[in-house]
Amino acid sequence: MRTDEERSGQPSEFQTQLYWLVVEASRLFEFLQGATEPDGDGGPVTHGPWDPAECSRQLLAWFDAGLIELFADPPDDVPRPRNAEEWRVWNGGEHLRWLDPVAARQLLSEPHRWTFESDDALVCVVRTDAGMEVTAPFL
Repeated sequence: MRTDEERSGQPSEFQTQLYWLVVEASRLFEFLQGATEPDGDGGPVTHGPWDPAECSRQLLAWFDAGLIELFADPPDDVPRPRNAEEWRVWNGGEHLRWLDPVAARQLLSEPHRWTFESDDALVCVVRTDAGMEVTAPFL
């Protein structure tokens, strides 16, 4: 059954919240948890938790549209930064491991892997160059 938001052509709360998780370069486990934030009166507003299959479906749609990609943290054997210059290199992403499209799509299609029993939960979702465009069709 379609929601009122879907019938009106407006993005759903679910789509909007997932979009913000992408903008924030969130890790896969975060997509399942939802979010809590203050409302205008200072009280908490909770979004989610989200259905894993729905998260997977939405992220795959954005992935297939070329709007998102995945990366993992540097391998454990990469030396950690010790000074400002090394931190600039580290923060510049030189050591990040970008997932190839086949592996990324496979991981997005298997939300049961997005738990802490697997390192896959720590893979980050970010916007591609196309996803950074103002006209990117996220919502």
